[in-house]
Amino acid sequence: MATRNPVNASTAAETPPLDPLRDPETVARRAAAVCEDAKAETIRVYDARGHSILADFFVICSGASDPHLRALCNQVDQALTKAGVRLYNISGTPESHWIILDFGTIVVHVLNPEAREFYRLESLWQEMPVIYEGGA
Repeated sequence: MATRNPVNASTAAETPPLDPLRDPETVARRAAAVCEDAKAETIRVYDARGHSILADFFVICSGASDPHLRALCNQVDQALTKAGVRLYNISGTPESHWIILDFGTIVVHVLNPEAREFYRLESLWQEMPVIYEGGA
């Protein structure tokens, strides 16, 4: 069952660096908290351990517009980088309506609502436990 308890994004400066290899769940929850603070819609964190070789956790959220998608990605990148988590790759643009931030053990998907409905990523992840749900 999903819990509504992401790590508070505003405490990032007060906490030691995050280690995505040792504690990927905390990193995923931090990403969700940043999305929550940035007014993302329909945020979910999926525990992919044992279900995917791509990542341990998938974070997915929606943004209301292209500028909102850009802002969400920038804020997640800045917060996790400040917390000591390396961004390995970013794919997509706000104009493509789907941006993927690859932090190694955590992958963050930021889409507009129409693209999210069209690609239906969550139907691929239905076997995975949802550990967090939130958003506007």
